[in-house]
Amino acid sequence: MKFERELEVAKEAARKAGEVMEHYQENGFSVERKKTYNDLVTEADHEAQEVIVETIEDEFPEDGFLAEENDLRPEGEERVWVIDPIDGTKNFTHGFPFYCSSIALKEAGDVKVGAIISPPRNEFFTAVRGEGAWLDGEKLEVSEVGDLKDSLIIARISDMYEEERDIETDFLRDLLQQPSTFRRPGSAALDLGQVAAGRADGHALVAINEWDIAAGTLLIEEAGGTVRVQDSDVVDGYLEIVDSNGRIQDSLMEVFDRYARDQDRS
Repeated sequence: MKFERELEVAKEAARKAGEVMEHYQENGFSVERKKTYNDLVTEADHEAQEVIVETIEDEFPEDGFLAEENDLRPEGEERVWVIDPIDGTKNFTHGFPFYCSSIALKEAGDVKVGAIISPPRNEFFTAVRGEGAWLDGEKLEVSEVGDLKDSLIIARISDMYEEERDIETDFLRDLLQQPSTFRRPGSAALDLGQVAAGRADGHALVAINEWDIAAGTLLIEEAGGTVRVQDSDVVDGYLEIVDSNGRIQDSLMEVFDRYARDQDRS
C-alpha cells in the first residue's frame, strides 16, 4: 500500500489524541474563549495537538504542520500534516458525544492520508489516496440516494458570524422546501465521515478551516463521493465546501450557490 508508514503513524497519533480526550472527559478541564464567545479551546485541545505533533515529528522530522492551536503554519514544506486536535470542541465541553480528532497528510497540495478518531462513538475512519476509505477496517461507500428531496443533508447555522448565519438560514430554508432533511451535529470532520459512510447524502458549509475538512474530504472521495472546496465568498480567510455521494452534487451546489454567491453582498 502506498503511504503505509504514514497511515500507521497517523493512526498512532490519532489513538494518542483519543486517549487525551478520554482522560479530560473523565477528569475535567478548563475552557477558554478565542476569537468569539462561541469559539472555545480547552486543555485537551492543546495537549491532543502536542501528542499528535510529537508522534509525527518522531517519524517524519522534515515534514511541516498546519494545525488549529498554537499557530502552527507551514512555510513551503512539500509535505504538510493538517491537524484538528479536537473538532467539535463545544460538543466536547458539554459531553455531547460527537467530536473527534482529525489528521491529514498533504503532499504537493494533495491530501494523501487521513485519519479521524471519535472516542465517544468508538469509531476510527481512515483513508489513503487511491487505496480506499475505511471505518474500523470496513470499506466505505457513499449512499445511492439520487434525488435531493430524498436526501439527508448535514449543514449548520453559524453561532459565530452573523453574515454566515443569515446565508445558511436561507440555504436551509430552501433545502427544507425541496423537501430535504437536514442535521447539525457540530463536527465538520465527523460530518464528512457520515457522508463517506453513506449515513448522510450531502453536506455544505459556507465558511470552514482547512484542518476541519482535510481528512474528511479524502474519506468522501475514496468512498466514491464528490467534493468541491474553494475560498469562501462570505468570510475572508476561510474555505467553503459542498460534498455529497456524487448523485446529488449538482442539485446541492445549485441550491447552495443561490445564497453563497449573492451579489448583493459585494
